[in-house]
Amino acid sequence: MKKQWFAMAMVLVLCMAVTAYQEQKIEKSFPADGKISRIDLANINGAITVFTQAADRFDIKAIKSSDRDGELEAVDILFETAGDQLKVRLDQKRKPNHVKVSFEVKVPRNVKQAVFQSVNGGITAKGSFSDLNLETVNGAIHCEGNFSESVLATVNGGVEVMVEEPLMGNLLVKTVNGGIDIELNRKSGFTLNGKTMNGGIDSDFNLSVDKGFVGSRIFGTVNDGLRKIELKTVNGAISISEI
Repeated sequence: MKKQWFAMAMVLVLCMAVTAYQEQKIEKSFPADGKISRIDLANINGAITVFTQAADRFDIKAIKSSDRDGELEAVDILFETAGDQLKVRLDQKRKPNHVKVSFEVKVPRNVKQAVFQSVNGGITAKGSFSDLNLETVNGAIHCEGNFSESVLATVNGGVEVMVEEPLMGNLLVKTVNGGIDIELNRKSGFTLNGKTMNGGIDSDFNLSVDKGFVGSRIFGTVNDGLRKIELKTVNGAISISEI
């Protein structure tokens, strides 16, 4: 009899776990129409994925999820256009909560400025950008494509950058606890300065490496040296590869 009651209790617990998970999808589209040229999106708990597209519009898909009944209403997603900027923010009506929001965003190719921020979640960006800024606290950053200016920063997580075409712009990468992995077209021209306090340094390019008593740095000029690259990490290795 005890075994039967135990089995029934386990089934009840499993059913409650299944029914507790909730999800809500929200999709919005904003035509650029020559008016909106910048996007600024700030997330709290959840990943962000960004792509560029040929279409002249901003397509945003958000998925709110929670493993607690009735909590989806604790967070609203606000969309606001002001001047040439589209802003996306979260409004937390109840704190604390267990709501996660993941974003998939498509922006016009070479959008003037794209800013994406999160607190707990990784950020991935792929495509052709002008001014690209990706910042998170707890999460990795992956950037694949090209840009005229880019800042990539995290505290707890690694940063990966892959630019298959010759580098078009300046790049600043910062992390505290994580490595930095950069892959660049061999025809790229740049001046690089990078340093790590605790981690090795490896480069396919002809750059100088100075291993000090505390920390190491890498520096030098490749080809025409027109673009500037700055890499900073405290606890992590730096790798720079040719493609």
